[in-house]
Amino acid sequence: MEHILKIEALTKQYNRHNVIDNVNMSVQAGAIYGLIGRNATGKTTILKIIGGLAKPSSGKICLSDNTEQNGEQDALRIGVLIEQAGIYPDMSARQNLNLYN
Repeated sequence: MEHILKIEALTKQYNRHNVIDNVNMSVQAGAIYGLIGRNATGKTTILKIIGGLAKPSSGKICLSDNTEQNGEQDALRIGVLIEQAGIYPDMSARQNLNLYN
């Protein structure tokens, strides 16, 4: 079956401390996938790296077409909502989007 996401040997360090250490995973097309774990185990950091909001210290992320994710252009292909939506309820959806463009 086709993979839409493949992560190989992903590591993220902050001040010599491994937050993520050698993570490998793949998500098949059409699958529902969840990251489950205790607080401070790296779930949010993995999602931020997948979405292009953080850079890995090492390892690689491949998207469905088997190309390695590489910078802002690839991050535009993925939508990620971490924790809460950063929206202003008094504004329209378009106005909220224009704040970040």
